[in-house]
Amino acid sequence: MLASAQANSQRPELQVALAGSLYHRYRIRGKLQDAEAALAVAEGDLRLKQAGSTPEQMAAEVAAVRQAEANVGYQAAQVKASAASVQNASAQLAKTVIRAPFAGLVTKQEAKVGAIMAANTTAVSLISPA
Repeated sequence: MLASAQANSQRPELQVALAGSLYHRYRIRGKLQDAEAALAVAEGDLRLKQAGSTPEQMAAEVAAVRQAEANVGYQAAQVKASAASVQNASAQLAKTVIRAPFAGLVTKQEAKVGAIMAANTTAVSLISPA
C-alpha cells in the first residue's frame, strides 16, 4: 500500500523527466543526422572545387569541411549525453517501486507516503497468507 502510494506520487515526475529526456535525445539525434548531411555536402563541394580552384578557395573549403566534422563530433557527444540522461531517468523510475519477495498481507506500515528512508530500514511488514 505504502509502496504503491509512494510510487504513484513520484512516478509522474520521473515519467515526465524520462519523456523529456527521450524527446531531447531524438531531437539531438536529428541534429546529428543534419550535421552528417552537411558534412557530406561540404565534402562534395570541396571535391568539385578542388578540380579547378585557387589555393585560397581550396583552403576555405577545407576549413568548411573541418568545421562540419567538428559539428558532427559535437552532435554525437550530445546524443551520448542524452542517452545517459534517459538511462538515469529510467533508473530513478525503477527505484519508485517496492516489491515483496512473496505474496502476502501488509501487517505494519513503518513509513508514510513521500518519506525518504535509509537503506536497510523496514518500510512494511508482511505475512504470508499460507
